[in-house]
Amino acid sequence: MAQQGLPAGGTGFIATIPSERHEGEFYPYAITCKHVIRGGAASPIMRLNTRSGDVEALPLAPADWYDHPDDDLSVAMVRLDFARYEIARVDASDTFLTPAELDAYNIGIGDDTFTVGRFITHDGGEINKPCARFGNISMMPSVVNFEGHEQECFMVETRALKGGSGSPVFVHFMFDPSFRRKPGLPEPERRQNTWLLGLSFADFPYQEDVVTREGKETDYLAESNSGQMAVIPAWRILDFILNDERFVT
Repeated sequence: MAQQGLPAGGTGFIATIPSERHEGEFYPYAITCKHVIRGGAASPIMRLNTRSGDVEALPLAPADWYDHPDDDLSVAMVRLDFARYEIARVDASDTFLTPAELDAYNIGIGDDTFTVGRFITHDGGEINKPCARFGNISMMPSVVNFEGHEQECFMVETRALKGGSGSPVFVHFMFDPSFRRKPGLPEPERRQNTWLLGLSFADFPYQEDVVTREGKETDYLAESNSGQMAVIPAWRILDFILNDERFVT
């Protein structure tokens, strides 16, 4: 199914963490949503573009993925030949947003975001062609109840659709990041203006009552896309990888 590019599954991305023992080396991790791996579609296999223009399926099994105990998050340790695959990796050492950086750079409501993931109805077929979506932070992290599960998340104003679960979401500001720094704090080591905000795991539907043409109320509800995407904060992903004993770095 992964090799054929059938309309099932979701999105994932590769993050790397530098080795503490071997300078210049890093450990790659595949990251996606728990419901992509364990849900109805049950999609533990990764499909990667090769630099030669083909695709290959990385035959991961459900047991290769470790689930976060609370969040809709699954992570797998993987071995990848980066010379073989066309991969844009997210470096956890300098790209994952932390609460301290969130505060220091005044990142908040209205800041621009972009999401790179799978548009399941037009995703390239037998080769991965990611789709970019753009939006803004609309709500800062808070705990929400989604399908009976409590989850800390950002809200991002952008249209999330089926197949995009597991997409990385980035926050980006166009001008010199030093201007975002709060007064009195030292100049940042990196003039960085793009951060991994987190992981897209859901879109919150908008529900309306269904009425008849005559205006009579019914017991039915109609759901539509509210334009609100729920995003697990990047620091929760990093904390899981660094502190869960199942990961060896």
